Amino acid sequence: VIVALEKPSNAVTLANQIKNQSREYSELNVLIKVVVNSEQLIHTKKSSIGSIIYPGQNLGYAGALNYLLQMDIEQKSCPNYYWLLNDDVSLESGGMAKILNEIQRCSSKIIGMSNTQTSGKPTLRMQYIPWMGYAFATNRPLVSENGYMHGSSLLIDGAFIQKVGGFSSDYFLYFEELQLVRLAGVENISLIKDAIIAHQGQQTSHGSEDAELFCTYHAALSCFIYTKQYYPRFLLSVKYFRVLGKVVQSIMKLNFDSRHTKVVLKAFRDANSDCKQLYHSIADFDCH
Repeated sequence: VIVALEKPSNAVTLANQIKNQSREYSELNVLIKVVVNSEQLIHTKKSSIGSIIYPGQNLGYAGALNYLLQMDIEQKSCPNYYWLLNDDVSLESGGMAKILNEIQRCSSKIIGMSNTQTSGKPTLRMQYIPWMGYAFATNRPLVSENGYMHGSSLLIDGAFIQKVGGFSSDYFLYFEELQLVRLAGVENISLIKDAIIAHQGQQTSHGSEDAELFCTYHAALSCFIYTKQYYPRFLLSVKYFRVLGKVVQSIMKLNFDSRHTKVVLKAFRDANSDCKQLYHSIADFDCH
């Protein structure tokens, strides 16, 4: 089990939930590893959550998980499954039983989990619209390579993810799960329909105005990189809709902020240059 965290208290709570539910199954061997992206987080008491791994710098969500995967590969360690979790989720009662039932029922490479957002409405699947550059929650079955599971909680076959080398290094934040699902193929994906994960969502982007701009930039950058790789003919229309989306969002908030449209345009320029992912921390990012 891998937990990539921002707040130690969240990771401790989640790890304890996993431990408590795992004790009911003697055949289940759960090893909790926490990959942190900030040096200040490594001082969390190790005994309270398991192994803490700090790569030495902020590698983003996908990069941090890839760092741990590489460690396992070098040590010739391959678990049956990696359970990839955000730190802003919690495991609902009976969640572990539902996961084990799905593992026994199928042989999917990726098992997605419906999660309940703070609004209380469960999210089952996500469908990405390539000509718009946005994804929407849906209850319909996955029908194309642009259907995927929410990345806040994914159970991934250990042999599969090690074989493909983990997530693509092209994505610092966002879109890593969409790209991984393409590699697996929709026929190798299953879903646990009953909501077992409560997801707070967008924790990083709600920290401050600069943090929100930082996330806006990386969401747009990853979107443009993905579009260039798979749908280059839609690049200009995606640029238009990403900018329009930020304008509409600002109008709905009754507080128009041109900086969000500017960072989207900056992300477009950076995605089309040889210098990608220049900003790996909020402190390094010039939001103005």
